[in-house]
Amino acid sequence: MPRYFSFLAPEAPDFLELVVTFGSPPSQLFLRARIVHVMPILHDGRNMLLVGCEYIDRVQISDGLT
Repeated sequence: MPRYFSFLAPEAPDFLELVVTFGSPPSQLFLRARIVHVMPILHDGRNMLLVGCEYIDRVQISDGLT
C-alpha cells in the first residue's frame, strides 16, 4: 500500500495529524496520517497549498460513530 498522499488546501492546516477514509460503507478504510510538508503551488490559476501526508496507522471506527 502506498505510504503517502497529498491534498490541496486554500490555507495552511492548523493541525499536524488527520484521519482519512477510503471506500464507502460497509467497506470503509480509516487511516491516521501526519503532515510531512506544505508547499505553495498554482492550481487552475489559484494560489493553493499542496499538503503532503504520510500514513501512520489504521484506525478502527465503531459502528454508529461514522
